[in-house]
Amino acid sequence: EIAFTPPAGSDWSVGTQLFATANRFAFTAPNLQYFMDSPTELARLIESAFTIDDGGRAARFRLLVHADATQADVDALAVLVERLVREHRAVFGRFPVFEPGSYTFLLDYVAWGEGDAMEHRNSTYVTDPSVSLRTAAGRERALDTISHEFFHAWNVERIRPAGLEPFDFTRENITCCLW
Repeated sequence: EIAFTPPAGSDWSVGTQLFATANRFAFTAPNLQYFMDSPTELARLIESAFTIDDGGRAARFRLLVHADATQADVDALAVLVERLVREHRAVFGRFPVFEPGSYTFLLDYVAWGEGDAMEHRNSTYVTDPSVSLRTAAGRERALDTISHEFFHAWNVERIRPAGLEPFDFTRENITCCLW
């Protein structure tokens, strides 16, 4: 269990793939492995979400965005991301079961960020200071990294190379076989 305390008077929320509780600032993880693989951000996040019927099972996706953007900008990005995740599903046939009930895209498009991205079991984290969601071109530019990281929801997160495990959090776990 973990609880976060945002700065007093802020409009910050928590973005994470951790399991929500009745307290919007408290979360749980089923084990240490999951906890260690759960990026979390406290900030003024703009949220957009969509749900896709996946053969009688609802697959829910959330975009939690930290950027100089409006709700309309993030909603426009969500439309593009929905098309993208539908194409990914066409490759694999179905979405994985996202244990906390949704898949979360944590997206940081802020000037002070570094360009980086990483997949996690039920989320992905992307940061790119050169992306602006205020333009159609900027939103399209964001899709390349989002697509790459979302593909890992299957490849690496659920279809694992044998050399990747067991994890040892006391050292680097280098493998040649992620692809």
